[in-house]
Amino acid sequence: MRLGHGATAAMIVVLGFGALCGCGKPVLRIADASLGDYFTAKEYEKLREEQRQEYCQELAEQDSMYREEIADARSAADRYSGRAIGVRAAADSLARLADSLEANVATMREASATAGGAVIAVGPGDSLWRIAARKTIYGDGRRWNELYEANRDRIRDADRIYPGQELVVPR
Repeated sequence: MRLGHGATAAMIVVLGFGALCGCGKPVLRIADASLGDYFTAKEYEKLREEQRQEYCQELAEQDSMYREEIADARSAADRYSGRAIGVRAAADSLARLADSLEANVATMREASATAGGAVIAVGPGDSLWRIAARKTIYGDGRRWNELYEANRDRIRDADRIYPGQELVVPR
């Protein structure tokens, strides 16, 4: 069907009047707030009332979800913060212990040097007998008690020495 010249002009007037009355083009896209896509103010004004309500409901749900996530994150941060205090205290305690042990080692080395002895580190599987039996130490395992007496302040039980433990070897 073909419209005449007058009918075409009448349609243009009706469409033009509709635009002037605020009945502009409808919004052709759908904004999904959950994906971070929002309507502009102009687009929002062009929505029908039911679309506006649906959009506002979606924004309210998104706001509620974000508030829950923020609360969960704050709760987790508080838990980690509480743990951090305990970990810091343990680290400080270990640092003080390490400082004390380093001071003991320095004192032991100093005492050994002034006494003309040497400092040795206990290895895996070592015993006072085995250490005393080394040719570089005494060459005789029966002299283990000399090692024990020289290190009595570091050895509680002559049968229990540990790898890494440092002993003074008197000469």
